[in-house]
Amino acid sequence: MDLLLIFKSVNKIAIIAFLITFIAIIYEIYLLVNEKNQSAKPIIPDFRGSNKIPSVKVARLQSKHENIILSRPNKRLIIILFIILITFGIIYAMGFILKVSDLELTNTTSGEKTTVKIISSSGIKLYNMQWKELDGVEIGSIKSGDLIYITLANVQGGDIDKARIRVNNDGWVSNDETILFDKQKNIFYRQYKVASTESVLKIEAQLHSKEDGWLGQ
Repeated sequence: MDLLLIFKSVNKIAIIAFLITFIAIIYEIYLLVNEKNQSAKPIIPDFRGSNKIPSVKVARLQSKHENIILSRPNKRLIIILFIILITFGIIYAMGFILKVSDLELTNTTSGEKTTVKIISSSGIKLYNMQWKELDGVEIGSIKSGDLIYITLANVQGGDIDKARIRVNNDGWVSNDETILFDKQKNIFYRQYKVASTESVLKIEAQLHSKEDGWLGQ
């Protein structure tokens, strides 16, 4: 069994045992202090004014010589309980630390891979933020939270002035339009951040001609 799973399963038991042990230690300390107070309390005779000699009745009792020592066993028990308390405290702390580290690891690796689908649009390419073109394997590794460039190649010899690129939408909106253009690569582009709710990127794009309007409609 994985060490993390062991600590997670023991963690709840450790909390209960920690509380029980703590209560037991408090109770034992109370008994020890109470016993010391009673043994240290002096017996003060009553000297208040009376000259009469009180009569004393003596009864014979059968005495048994028993030596009862309470302090040493109590001290040993308190030491043992302290050791148990520290042990369960360490177990609980380790379980908490492992749980936090596991949560952080889950958060950092929770980005699910995203499927990219390019629909009825030729000339679309994807780039990372360093302007490195993504190949098939790298496109398959895109996950939520990634920033990418979505580009559309320009046509030669046309009067193209802009492009529009939409992602996971069935209709065009003004925000889909872009005039960002890279002359060296001859592409229009827009920056896009993959949302955590997107498991599929459906990308469509069109070029705009000054004379003919949106091409491909």
